[in-house]
Amino acid sequence: MADETAEAPAGVDYHERLASGWTDRYAGGGFRRRYDFVAGSVLPDTLAGQTWIDVGCGSGVFTRLLAERGARALGVDGAAAMVAAAEGGGTAGGALRYRRAAVEELGGIGERFDGLLCLSVVEYVDDPDAAFADFAALLVPGGRLVMSVPNALAPVRLAQRAARRLGRVVGVDVAPYLAISRHGFTPRRLVRALAAHGLAVRRVLGFDPLIGGAAGRLLPASLTFVDCERRGGDGRA
Repeated sequence: MADETAEAPAGVDYHERLASGWTDRYAGGGFRRRYDFVAGSVLPDTLAGQTWIDVGCGSGVFTRLLAERGARALGVDGAAAMVAAAEGGGTAGGALRYRRAAVEELGGIGERFDGLLCLSVVEYVDDPDAAFADFAALLVPGGRLVMSVPNALAPVRLAQRAARRLGRVVGVDVAPYLAISRHGFTPRRLVRALAAHGLAVRRVLGFDPLIGGAAGRLLPASLTFVDCERRGGDGRA
């Protein structure tokens, strides 16, 4: 069991304060576009008979999607308020469970899964490499990892960071989440980092929930999605 008295990671503390309205963000805008992309282009249409874990599940929006597609799903999040919000959305007849656990506490889960979903979470942890090792350990051989991270090459990310630096000069807190978003990855670096833990990337997809139209298709996307397979004990996928 996690130590309830330990200081929460910065990313957990930040999202704790956002829990009450988190699900509502998916009603429109960039959050809705990201949901539609994951539902339509990333996750399989059916997950019947599979077990999945949603790491950094927030208010359970994507955990519920896993259950709707037939999986038995466990959602975990370090923010107790997010877990409470997720539980308030129901358990889909027992197909859904939720548990408070930060990414750094995944070693205590004590289960293995057919699939692991982790969307826009790794950028907030202290040690992404340790997180990737834990992801691999949670998956059965041949299990699937679906993950998104910020693309370090994306113009929108670079512009946000430049705006934040300018904001500090004039006393305006621009894009406050960047204060705790520690990591960005180039797609090539991400593939190498995952491969070091036996996670073979099968697909790399770029998506930008903020920039649409022709610009969104021509510029490097702000989010990189990877669809990976955990290699078996003999090193083969």
